[in-house]
Amino acid sequence: MQVEDAYPTANDGFQIEFLRWGGGRNFANNASSSSSSSSPSSRAPENVVILLHGWSGGPEYFQFCMQTLKHNEKTCYLAPRLRGHGCKDDAKGKFHIARLAKDVHDLIQWLKKKQICTGNQQFSFVGTSMGASVIWCFVELFGESEVKNYTFVDQAPLQNVRSDWCLGSTGCFDEVSLKNLQSAVLKGPDLSEFADGNERACVAEGSNFKCEKEVKMCTLSCKPEALAELMADHTNLDWRPLVGSLEKPALVAVGEKTQIFPWKGVAYVGSLMKNAQTMVCKDCGHWLYLEQPGLFGFALSNFISTSESGESQGPSNESIEADLRGGYEFYKDKFYFIDAKSVDYRFVGGSPGHYKLL
Repeated sequence: MQVEDAYPTANDGFQIEFLRWGGGRNFANNASSSSSSSSPSSRAPENVVILLHGWSGGPEYFQFCMQTLKHNEKTCYLAPRLRGHGCKDDAKGKFHIARLAKDVHDLIQWLKKKQICTGNQQFSFVGTSMGASVIWCFVELFGESEVKNYTFVDQAPLQNVRSDWCLGSTGCFDEVSLKNLQSAVLKGPDLSEFADGNERACVAEGSNFKCEKEVKMCTLSCKPEALAELMADHTNLDWRPLVGSLEKPALVAVGEKTQIFPWKGVAYVGSLMKNAQTMVCKDCGHWLYLEQPGLFGFALSNFISTSESGESQGPSNESIEADLRGGYEFYKDKFYFIDAKSVDYRFVGGSPGHYKLL
């Protein structure tokens, strides 16, 4: 893992910070270069993956699944730190989903300007929790021309309750619950008490979760006022029409024991999409990629090489845990796929295993 010194800047002057895995020397050389030549690099990575963390998190959340992969020059993973989440410039600027989406767009333009990727590069977008909302907003603003595929992790397309929707957030779903959450974030003296409660809500009981210290440090570095402002925007956004219009392939990952949403609310994303696989991670909660980092890293590495037609072109990275010749066989007891379009969304109850494809 490298923390870059040469950071891009958003159009409002906000410095965009990020972590990187893979991409080889070409990335480091071009990032530090002052060149802005339009000629593409012959050593640009084939796959560029943008990893977007969730609310009150940080790019460090991805280090655990990234550590399960053997990195190479072929694939570059970038995890920006969303503003409000411990950035050096958090004292300035507004905090809402559209602003975060514009930051992602500005990051991509910097990558192209620096010749880190080609001018016509398409990106794999990975959004965990609120990060999925940032991706949906990005597409609404800038279209799908720069998208290769999507991975959406444990996020419903709408958090608030509506007359036609009851599969959103279990903890922030209306004005009263929003104010309660904001009060918990803002009451001080720091975010320690909130971070402890958040972990209990985001991890499945009995799950294999071993990164409490790193996760809590991310939350403690966040700006409380920014979290309150972001959640007020995020929880009220209805992405159902947008999600239903997406054309590019998607992997939708659901925590079987998620407490943040009814599992059907997350699976509904796969139901809406035209070209999606819906994967359920057994005995996992909202932070499934932290609870089963090896499985998530392997699944992601396999999926990001998927073409627009939905055909897999093989894993982009070798997995340290899994024998690639056996593929998913190594993890067969830790996940299953469901046909999201066959789920009865009229009812909140029921186990995702009931809908497992035989």
